[in-house]
Amino acid sequence: MKLYIVRHGEAAPKNVDSERHLNENGMIEVSEMAAFFNCAGIKVDEIWHSTKERARRTAVIIAEAVPHANLVERAGLAPEDPVANLADEINQLHEDIIIVGHLPFLALLVSHLLLGAENGQIVNFRSAAAVCLEKWESGWSLSWMMDPEILGKCIAK
Repeated sequence: MKLYIVRHGEAAPKNVDSERHLNENGMIEVSEMAAFFNCAGIKVDEIWHSTKERARRTAVIIAEAVPHANLVERAGLAPEDPVANLADEINQLHEDIIIVGHLPFLALLVSHLLLGAENGQIVNFRSAAAVCLEKWESGWSLSWMMDPEILGKCIAK
């Protein structure tokens, strides 16, 4: 099983937009990440996203590039939500999925899956960054990480 964890794209500040929609840069960086997913041939059974607009829009853009994805809005993926219950659910799955969410939740989820404890941020999640974890019989491993800055350098060449 592969688990792709994606932080939402850059969003407008709350004092400018209370819903925090993706800003222009956020739309670009998410579109580039979606193109990377497509080029890498990533296919998933479902894309889960939080109830917040910035995560929903990020998930929609990715879903347009990832074949056979069902979008699922999920409670429990908000920035401050506890990760243990979701981690337990993920550990029972066998399908490849994408989770689109927020910090600090995503960083704590990665830590919980890789280390068995929420030891803070072991992965640097910039906006629109993606991490691929792979589940083995012995547990989870970090397969790769991509962020818009690295992706932008690759595209520019």
